[in-house]
Amino acid sequence: MIISLAVFLVIIIGLGSIARIAGWSKEDALEKFFITSGIGLLAIPVVGVIFNLLGIPIDFKNFIYLALTILIFSVIIELIRKSSRSSIKNLIKELISLPNIALLVIFGIALYMYLKGSFSYEWFEDYDPWLYAASTKFIALEKTFNSSFWSRVSQPYPQGFQIILAILHQTNSSLSWTMKFFNAIIVSLSYPMFYYLSKKLVPGKWPSIIGTAALLSMPAWLTHFIFPFSLSMTSIPIFFYALIKSEENNKWFTIALISFISIWFIHFYSSFVITIMLFLYWLNKSFCENKFNKSIIWLTISGMVVSLSIFWLPSLYKFKDEILIDQKVPAGLHVFINPIKSLIETGYWINVLSFILFFIIIISTQKFWRRALSRITSKFNFKYTKATIFTIAISLTMVVLLWPKKFMRVLGSGSMPYTLEHFLSLNTERNLIQNPFGIGAVSMALAAVGFIYCIVIIAKLFSKEKQFTALIFVWSIFTFLGVSSARFSLNLMPFRMWSFFAFSVALLVALCYNLITNKIKQPILKICLTVLLIIGFSFTWFPIKYKLNSNRWKEGWLTTIQAINLYVWVGENLPKNSKVYSLGTNQCVPIVFDMISYPWDYEVKNYINKDIENSPSDNYEFLKAKGYEYVIVDVSSSLYHFNYTHYELPEGVKNVLFIKNLKLLNFKKAIMRQMDNKFELIKEFGDTGAIFKIL
Repeated sequence: MIISLAVFLVIIIGLGSIARIAGWSKEDALEKFFITSGIGLLAIPVVGVIFNLLGIPIDFKNFIYLALTILIFSVIIELIRKSSRSSIKNLIKELISLPNIALLVIFGIALYMYLKGSFSYEWFEDYDPWLYAASTKFIALEKTFNSSFWSRVSQPYPQGFQIILAILHQTNSSLSWTMKFFNAIIVSLSYPMFYYLSKKLVPGKWPSIIGTAALLSMPAWLTHFIFPFSLSMTSIPIFFYALIKSEENNKWFTIALISFISIWFIHFYSSFVITIMLFLYWLNKSFCENKFNKSIIWLTISGMVVSLSIFWLPSLYKFKDEILIDQKVPAGLHVFINPIKSLIETGYWINVLSFILFFIIIISTQKFWRRALSRITSKFNFKYTKATIFTIAISLTMVVLLWPKKFMRVLGSGSMPYTLEHFLSLNTERNLIQNPFGIGAVSMALAAVGFIYCIVIIAKLFSKEKQFTALIFVWSIFTFLGVSSARFSLNLMPFRMWSFFAFSVALLVALCYNLITNKIKQPILKICLTVLLIIGFSFTWFPIKYKLNSNRWKEGWLTTIQAINLYVWVGENLPKNSKVYSLGTNQCVPIVFDMISYPWDYEVKNYINKDIENSPSDNYEFLKAKGYEYVIVDVSSSLYHFNYTHYELPEGVKNVLFIKNLKLLNFKKAIMRQMDNKFELIKEFGDTGAIFKIL
């Protein structure tokens, strides 16, 4: 396990050394370490996709070679530049500053919380992490993500998150440990990354510390649930940090571009939302500076072209029949593909095209209409031109969102019309591990003060000097509308927007703290305020978040204690990475318990649907030919649909499931009677479960 952590650090620090090549300014050692690590983390998906495109194996050794090459090159560049280097004494002084200590404490608390929750049970939560485990195992073994369409999270689904975990799994025998441990690290890194972005947007270190502490207390901001969305959320502050820094040093533009490309290789839904946030960043910056920022336009176009060219278009073309004809839409893509199909079928695509053309015309004639609007507003004594434009834009947006006709159904398993209770209440009984709701009373109160401040100074808000305050204001409006979009004509999967909203609220908290402390002259009062806020975060929502992240969440594929005990026994007693086939269920199940199965094998994939229809002898011949060493029979895990959707299923479907369960039970009894020289009973679990060795 130590080797895996060492490999991880070498790769992310090595790849992240492109920041040293670009050059730092006055950042301290801790900031350089965390930002370098974040950049290196986001570089892995880009490198992995390029390796795959060039036919280079996705092997951890190849990543180490590249990382060390970049690291050595960056050191040489620094020596040539004769960059000033801090002494050990100065480095220690930087590290032991109070804000740095506070940041490390926040990071440590987060890491402890996520690790404790992840390892509080042997299984994975819900359903999705099990599928990601199988996809990760495939890349770790085959050293490529090129495959047939075998899972809704395999290619053409983005593979960046799986690539990271796969190369780390290659350094140890336990996939389960790898995914739990490094996912916890990735999620925990979101806090220092947020802090350093917040420090760019809000003056001072302590406001950003308070904002980060607020983020730590919010249940809505990330859990230990294992899926790419967590990496995407961690990437937001890294990307925008690099983008803002590129304005100080244009060499950081390349880092921002790599980060943006990487985001599109991680998680489709969140990459779409982050691109909207980038658009708002560009719009706000252009609005505040009275000129259209061409570099951000170039970054967006370049990033989209590269990501489309080296991953998306080749992958979608490869699986065009499965997507367009067989309707096998990868996870997440249906959110966009289905509405596009609906727009084409209903004729609304003309409206969308008209809007795009209108937007292009507005952009191309911006000099004319800006001057014209300025003349008009001056005649009517409108003093605040930019405030007027912003108000009109928000009003038009609300007209579209409040349109009586629903343009799309509400998406997301946890989406609903949220009430004040979901923002403030301590009741978490109906919460979800994959994307919880909840912000907290203290954070919401501070955010409200910060938001009201932006409204009060709206006349001066959209200026070059206050553009970052305006950005926080605009992002908070967008994310709040996203969370509330179940009530609107359009929606952005409301329950997924909670993390984005928490991100914006934490920035508003930092802004509010900065405003208040600027008015306080006595240091003792500032200290008291800081302590009170931390106590407020600690004793309101943080205990709820801690409980949410340390609960024993239900597993998706195993539904009985007997089934859990069976697979836990397998994981603890069979040799790691034994070849195990599970009858009557998805082959991701044994993979989660550190075994090997082959759900990506075309013959195995098809055989799963008829395994219990065949005799024990036929199963023996097939499984032996495929190299399997063990077979698991577990009727209880196949009872999921019957038990949990019993009252919703039609009678005919329930009968089919009942027959399947009966066949599986009879199959187990048949093996017990006819083991001969084909099967050997290893362990039996009650009447419904058993593990057999294939002789």
